[in-house]
Amino acid sequence: MSQKISPQLQQHLKQLDDLQNTHSMVVAQHQNVETQLLEVKSAISELEKSTDDVEVYKLAGTVLVRTERQKVQEELDENKTLLEARLRTLDKQNKRLQEEIGTLTGTVSQMLRREQQRAS
Repeated sequence: MSQKISPQLQQHLKQLDDLQNTHSMVVAQHQNVETQLLEVKSAISELEKSTDDVEVYKLAGTVLVRTERQKVQEELDENKTLLEARLRTLDKQNKRLQEEIGTLTGTVSQMLRREQQRAS
């Protein structure tokens, strides 16, 4: 026998679905930023291993362009700082979303139990 759920429960279920979708997007962004950060750290490491007289090239679109080592080092350091800040922000968002999802899941479970008890 099919039971109709209350509008309030429907709203909570929609909100829970939206939170889970947002959480999935935040996790994907986090993975993307982590990958970028690993690439930047690797580039910094390689740059530090090389001697000062080594020519340094930078990708500009589809072309490699020779550039100053110091300039590339500064760009990589700045990029690393920005990516680390972005990771911290995404970590905070992830934690907040997990808490909200947990709270809302509990609320939905309670509401479902109450509706089932009323139907019995």
